[in-house]
Amino acid sequence: MARSGRGRDARRLVLGPAQRRRRGAERSGGPATFLQRPGPRRYAGLRTDGHRRRRGDWQRAADRHGLAGAGARRSASGGAAGRQQRARAGRAAGHDPCLPAQPAPAGYHRARQPPSIDERRPLMQSPARGIDRRQLLQALGAGLALAGTARPLRAQNRSEVLVIGAGLSGLAAALLLQEAGARVRVIEGRRRVGGRVLSIRSLPGNPEAGGTSFGPGYARLVDTARRLGVGLVDLGPVLRYYGQRELFLDGQHVPLSEWPDHPRNPFPDAARATPPWRLAGGVLARNNPLKTSDAWLDPANAPLDIPYYDWLRQQGLSHAAIDMAYNIEPSHGSSAFDVSALMMLFVGSFIAAQRALATPGQPPFMTAAGGNQAIPEAMAAALENEVELGRNVTGIRQLDDAAEVFCADGTRYRAEHVICSIPCSVLRRLRFDPLLPPEQARAVNTLDSQIICQAHLRASAPFWEQEDLPTPNMFSDSLVCNLVGEHKGQDPAEVTSLTAWVRGHNAALLDQIPEADARRAIIADIERIRPAAKGKLELVEYKSWYRDPFSSGDWAVWKPGQVSTLASQVGRAHGRVHFCGEHTAVANRGMEGAMESGERAALEVLAQA
Repeated sequence: MARSGRGRDARRLVLGPAQRRRRGAERSGGPATFLQRPGPRRYAGLRTDGHRRRRGDWQRAADRHGLAGAGARRSASGGAAGRQQRARAGRAAGHDPCLPAQPAPAGYHRARQPPSIDERRPLMQSPARGIDRRQLLQALGAGLALAGTARPLRAQNRSEVLVIGAGLSGLAAALLLQEAGARVRVIEGRRRVGGRVLSIRSLPGNPEAGGTSFGPGYARLVDTARRLGVGLVDLGPVLRYYGQRELFLDGQHVPLSEWPDHPRNPFPDAARATPPWRLAGGVLARNNPLKTSDAWLDPANAPLDIPYYDWLRQQGLSHAAIDMAYNIEPSHGSSAFDVSALMMLFVGSFIAAQRALATPGQPPFMTAAGGNQAIPEAMAAALENEVELGRNVTGIRQLDDAAEVFCADGTRYRAEHVICSIPCSVLRRLRFDPLLPPEQARAVNTLDSQIICQAHLRASAPFWEQEDLPTPNMFSDSLVCNLVGEHKGQDPAEVTSLTAWVRGHNAALLDQIPEADARRAIIADIERIRPAAKGKLELVEYKSWYRDPFSSGDWAVWKPGQVSTLASQVGRAHGRVHFCGEHTAVANRGMEGAMESGERAALEVLAQA
């Protein structure tokens, strides 16, 4: 259950730095070293109808999905005893609750501020086409000529540019700067590169737990893969298999031929034959007022920064229709109530731009041979300096002539410029000296990431054939809202593995229980709905992106009111510190948005040189 944190933030603002350090020493048994302990995690707000979910709702949801004890665990975590227990656990893990992360400025939750976006105009002539590479390298070279006059940094952990994060955005920035001759060092908190691009190499065909596929309009990503020798796989032959889907409601199979007259069909007469998973997207595509994928940042479109639920109601959908068409399987947020319509229109305009850029003879969708993670791996291998893994950054301090980056293991780095690709859901736990500007701090403290869980399964037999169904794919109003058969083998018709998706409030529910219980709950849910699957499923890999400490969620989710007030702030440079990541992209989404943002951050660094 989300907490506002207003009382906690007020105490932080009253206590001075010295008092906080003394209290940290008293509670932890030793001095609280500046910038060396990560702050407490914050959990994204969970709402169903615009209000917080009551404790009874959690218990009922837990009982409905057979997750006995989940509600009790939530109850045990509340109150003074729960706070004391969390504080003891945090201190045991090296967390100091008396040393706050970037404090939220007073009043950040109140009045909107007028938008200011002129500084973040797009860097491309078309939504998916980047700056001409020759022009870019000329600009980089000109900046580096100025950078060459700066005093050199000679210490072992010193560099001209330090990049935090070895995902697509950080690696894109590092490669561009290296090509221009800059000395670049990349550090990464995980024990692998790729960030939120993660391929499951323990299953045939390397199914994706992160970015799943990309089209020819992902110009930066495709160009990088080809330049680095990463093979690309055409998904055209298997698209029709992914398009097949069966409908299950209340644990029962509903043939699509019966859906128009089904008693649970809440759609308007003109749309009663539309499957639930296609209605909301179709309404958005037909009524999207954004003509370009960067128009979401135009102040003229600020009136659209309302709940997606309200926008869908304006298009004529009922509450029941929205619940069926979006809230069962939300792509952004936990429901249509807590995502901005302006963000969803941005997503829709980006998809439309991608389709417009497709040309005959090009694959409509692609993945990388060996899994999409092969692309960031090739990018990391192309760097002159090896990526340093296991470097969990806890703070950034700026000096007159450099910036210092502090890690949890005591490692300290010094660079003339820092590029930080950490998502806001994690960035808010870092210490900044000097503090971020108030509006940027507000953006960092309030922009959340998508809560989502995935299970990758192996089926010992094609149980769907026993059900006389052509596919294992399903849309369901149960815990597993989406089950997808992966087609990653030589034979396009072969189902090589299954991917189960849990989204929205159900994903948040799974995040409250041990992973072993979550795994059992997913298999039990599938077997309850599809009895023929009983005893035939093996859960090979499970991924909760919220419980990943280096992401605390997947893609960024802009809530109602945030786009028009905060989107222009989140990627703004702060002195010698520059920010990138898909959450700072202007005209692209997903993996291409990450590449776009890395390109921008590299240009910013050279503009300051």
